[in-house]
Formats: sequence, C-alpha cells, structure tokens
Amino acid sequence: MKTIIVANQKGGSGKSTLVAHLAVAAELAGDGPVIITDTDPQGSTADWYNARENELPGYAPATVATLGAKITALQEAGAALLFVDTAPAINEQNADLLRLADLVIVPLCASPNDLRALSKMLPVLQAAGTPFVFVLMRVNPQARLTMQTAMTLSEHGVVLQPPIRERVSYPTSLIDGRTVQEIEPNGPAAQEVAELWQNVKRRFDTKTNSRKKGK
Repeated sequence: MKTIIVANQKGGSGKSTLVAHLAVAAELAGDGPVIITDTDPQGSTADWYNARENELPGYAPATVATLGAKITALQEAGAALLFVDTAPAINEQNADLLRLADLVIVPLCASPNDLRALSKMLPVLQAAGTPFVFVLMRVNPQARLTMQTAMTLSEHGVVLQPPIRERVSYPTSLIDGRTVQEIEPNGPAAQEVAELWQNVKRRFDTKTNSRKKGK
C-alpha cells in the first residue's frame, strides 16, 4: 500500500479539495482499493465523505496518534492507496507524521503568503526525508504570479503538472460529496484531475525504477 499525505503549514491551500479529487481519480482509474482518512480536527474531508452517496473510495477514521497503526491495519486488509488529509499546523514534532508517507503532496496557491508559509515548512519536509512534490491550486494561468510561483517552487522540488485551475466546478462538486470527475466527467476539470493523478502515480514508478537501477 502507498500512503500519500497532503500537507501544508498554511490553511486554505486546498488540501481537502486535493485529497478528495485525487482519491476519487485513483479509484476511477482502477488503482484501488483507495482509502481516505482525515487527521485534521476541523474534519473538512470527513464532512465531504459523510455527504457522499458513493461508498468508494472508502473512509477510515484516524488521528495523528493512531495513523501509524491504521496504516498497518489497512495494508493488511488489502488497501492499495491511502490518502491522508492533515491539519494546517506542521512543525518539527510533526516530521514523524510525514515519515509515515510514501509521498507528501504540498498544495499551494500562487501567492506571497503561501510562499512565506512554505519557507517554514521546508525544514520539516527535509527533516522527514520523505519524497515530496508541489501542486499549484486555484491557478489563473494568465497571471504572472503563477509563473513566478512555479519557478520559485521548482528551486525546492518537483512541481507536478497540471496545476488545478480556478474553476467553479471544484467547490460546486464538493457540496454533495462528489468531485468534478463525477459531475462533469468529460469536462476540462475532470481531465485535469485525471492527468494529475497519473503524474502522482508516476512518482512511485520513478522511485521503483530508480531502486532497480541501483541494484
């Protein structure tokens, strides 16, 4: 089982939106069984799941303290992927949480505030030693700040493509526990999310191939 933790020091970065959409995209792509958990006391992802009619992906409650045991149990139960939403409070003590992941995804908006918050989170990511990538959220592709943010992020790690654009369909789909792939399966947002999931999945393939070459 692969554990993907979505984390950011700053609130409002799109963590819950990304967890929900990538988990559903993975399930629709046939990469399940997929499980979601929400360690954020605010419970935005848990609330989204409670509003959802479709039972896939699955949901398993966990806290920061119980996540390690939950990962072991889910792996033994045959889960293929676990997506973990987190609270916007990452500090040095939370590096242990990030070490439980096979990949950490850091969503950010193209804003100076998000970049300032990242400067505080980078040491924690580096201390954890877990592979991490960035995903730009609520992007206006025409804005100069978008390109500047992407260039700044690329100095610190991989910026996955495509970015998640600013679209009404994202918050609209979440209202009743769905995602853009479920409300507009042929729309541009659905294609965006499906492509992003494939690029997330390739991070594991790249890691596996690198280990093979090193042998």
